[in-house]
Amino acid sequence: MANLLKVGALFKSYKDFETALNDYCTEKSVLFRKVSSISVQKANAALSPADTAYDERLVYKNLTLRCKSGNLVRESQSKGIRPNQWTLNIQCAGQISLCAQTVPQALRVSKLVDIHNHATTKDFAKFYPENRRLKKDADIAQVKGMVLCRGQPIDIRDHVRTNLSVCMTTKDLANFRRELMSSQRKASNGEEDVIKEMNSLLETDPGAVVGIVTAEPTASSADADSTQVAPLLNILFFQTSSMRDLFLKFGEILGIDTTYNTNRHNMHLIVFVVYDNHKNGRVVAFCFVRRERRKL
Repeated sequence: MANLLKVGALFKSYKDFETALNDYCTEKSVLFRKVSSISVQKANAALSPADTAYDERLVYKNLTLRCKSGNLVRESQSKGIRPNQWTLNIQCAGQISLCAQTVPQALRVSKLVDIHNHATTKDFAKFYPENRRLKKDADIAQVKGMVLCRGQPIDIRDHVRTNLSVCMTTKDLANFRRELMSSQRKASNGEEDVIKEMNSLLETDPGAVVGIVTAEPTASSADADSTQVAPLLNILFFQTSSMRDLFLKFGEILGIDTTYNTNRHNMHLIVFVVYDNHKNGRVVAFCFVRRERRKL
């Protein structure tokens, strides 16, 4: 299929070109990326009424792709040297250029440079970032389950390489786990989880004290399309019975410490501390506050 991609070859749509390009990259063990383009939509907007418009299926009037290991060298604007920096750019000359034509409506390969200054083997190509990604839903679900079960990154990496034929690195797995945890946090309602935990605290420790202050959401925080919006959590105070006993015993001096915006709701955490007879700090209460400078 690689012989379909050659100088002068015509493609009726960009989708047809993509199919030929994927076959070419698979057979040649190379990878190309877009470096410059002019869209058909932009080109058609500049045409006079008498000119023939380009078919929208072509997508691009002009398109240049270069090898993943080659690109134009740009002078750095940095005035210092940053350590531990690296790049895949080794100034490979591999390039594919396309231009659209109206008679007939097609994308024509105007330039094809099939010369590379690096290895063009499957062992080399499989370590490109694009080739280290999981693409099948079944593979993603399998790795997701292993990550949630807290499997060792090296063991998961070896499993993926051996059984899924994807050369993921431990850094790729760290990125996969971070995106997975982020999506799960966004899908859950943190405030409901907190209230659930507070109810559980009151059940296990009847002497605990929990105080919750809410307020109606502002216009910026409310979703315009939603009909029901949960109130905002403004203040959450909680103290266990053992904390209260410590406060009653050593409450002559009360220390207050605050951390700022260290949770995903950007609330301030206030910690109340007393000092026991051994001069050790003992926490006697916690309080989450959304604002400190405004009366609630």
